[in-house]
Amino acid sequence: MIIANGSVNCRYGPDAAYLYAWGLSQGDIAEVKGKNYAGTWLWIVPHDTVWTCWVAASVVTLNVELESIPAIFPVLLTNNQVPAPSGVHAVRAGNNVTLSWNPAPPSVDLGYLIEARICLGAYQWDVVYSTLNPSYVINDPQTCGAASYGQVRVFN
Repeated sequence: MIIANGSVNCRYGPDAAYLYAWGLSQGDIAEVKGKNYAGTWLWIVPHDTVWTCWVAASVVTLNVELESIPAIFPVLLTNNQVPAPSGVHAVRAGNNVTLSWNPAPPSVDLGYLIEARICLGAYQWDVVYSTLNPSYVINDPQTCGAASYGQVRVFN
């Protein structure tokens, strides 16, 4: 279980770039179902709902050892009414990778979420970026042995 240390945002994914899903108030409790690989986000079921969302571990009090919580990778919710972006491609220029895609219809009030695994130092890390534009530049040094990759999602 966790206890909220103030007003806490619970999100659709394990990063502040993901949209707000639910809110917890000071003292609210939730059941912990898992954590992200770094242990910086917890996948929880708030006391006043039956579905899960992600909360930053830094804004709650945990009543068990963080190491005892399994790392999980749940599938993100998607909206079937909003089509995926088309024409997604990447162009590398040194350490910068420019991603671009065709705007998803309807283009009003839509944003884009980029989930990627990039190289930082000698290790690959999962990162998340959000933008309202149909392109984004990611710094991805070529110092890792494995290839970087990612996907672009649409949100409204």
